[in-house]
Amino acid sequence: MIEIKYDDRQVLDALQELSRRMDDMTPVMRDIAGVMEDATERAFENETDQATGLAWRPLKASTVKMRGGDAHPILQRSGQLASLKPARRAGFKRHFQ
Repeated sequence: MIEIKYDDRQVLDALQELSRRMDDMTPVMRDIAGVMEDATERAFENETDQATGLAWRPLKASTVKMRGGDAHPILQRSGQLASLKPARRAGFKRHFQ
């Protein structure tokens, strides 16, 4: 089992401060969603960890063989999951490129 720990205090504090200053957080949350989506897409394109920039582990030979000799993209086989864009489906637009 992989356990991921992170300290989100600064993010929560910043969001709370923004909340005090704004009645409607929708625009801010859309911006955050856009930034997170872009970072995730870059991680998949580069096959690297978003936080560290380290390359993903290569697939085992048995997995490459099962995939018909194709080792890349590592976490994509059909593209079905990648084609789902929850933020865009909800009407959010990418604000940062």
